[in-house]
Amino acid sequence: VTRIAESIFRFAESLEKEKKFKEAASQYERIALEIPEAVIADISLFNAGFAYEKVEDWPRAILVYQRLKNQYQESKLVPKSIFRTAKCYEKMVKWDEAAETYLRLVANFPGDTLIPTSLFNAGFCFEKNKKYVEAAMTFEKLAMSFPQLNDAADVLFKAGELFGRIKDWRSVTRVNKEFSRRYGNDEDRKIQAECMVGIALYMQNKKNEAIQQLRQAITTYASLKNPSTSNNYYAAKAQYTIGDIYHEYQNSVILFQPENVYKRLLRQKSSYLEKTVTEYSKVIQYEITEWTTRSIFQIGQSYEDFAIGMFQQERPNNMSVEKSLALE
Repeated sequence: VTRIAESIFRFAESLEKEKKFKEAASQYERIALEIPEAVIADISLFNAGFAYEKVEDWPRAILVYQRLKNQYQESKLVPKSIFRTAKCYEKMVKWDEAAETYLRLVANFPGDTLIPTSLFNAGFCFEKNKKYVEAAMTFEKLAMSFPQLNDAADVLFKAGELFGRIKDWRSVTRVNKEFSRRYGNDEDRKIQAECMVGIALYMQNKKNEAIQQLRQAITTYASLKNPSTSNNYYAAKAQYTIGDIYHEYQNSVILFQPENVYKRLLRQKSSYLEKTVTEYSKVIQYEITEWTTRSIFQIGQSYEDFAIGMFQQERPNNMSVEKSLALE
């Protein structure tokens, strides 16, 4: 029995080498169907599922992985088969099913090496499906459960941003405090920690406080002798966010009559435009492509918004035709 199973297995391998993946998958499945007691039956099913993935037959791959999980519950390959099932759901753009499958793996195999990746992927799937609460909670759980990961800081930062998107300020504050506690004294994460504080304030509409905190992040960055790539990125982000805040201030100024009020508002709007362009322009010095590109775009947007504000201004009553035309 063992030799027959091995013979079929080797034949399936040879088909794989010839890139005949569907035929190979069929041979791998034969072992579990015809010789289910074979020692290599579980790995044969796993290989069959993977072969179906290579020809993008996601539903068939899922069926094979589920058969492995149900038929060989004690197999060490069960966690991997659940993980690959979730991956197939991702390929099919079934975000909910993918996320739930990843979390099932986390719940049933808490000590498995795939748990951190599964949590990250589950958070990603929730975010893709615009389930921001679930995404934020999953990312936070990952960062809290595996603080030793290289990406733990970025994941925690992501959780804070998502909580901010749904305006859950209590959670933003909680995540922000945890981020600062962990990374506030870490030179590689120092700017990121200060930047996150500023963004949390901005999310809570505390714009003046946010500007002060973001400027503090930029000042701290300037004092570093050898800033890391991460610090460079978040210093640019802090500078960009200051530009965003002034841009919002600019757009909030609505021009209306009488003339003395109108002139005061116009000076104020012009001042904010100048500050907006100045702050966005400073982003370029960090030489981060993403933030430079966005800043250049936003400078153009600021001028456009200013022009629209002028066009939409309140017109004085009883103007002569000449003055009306001049105003337009």
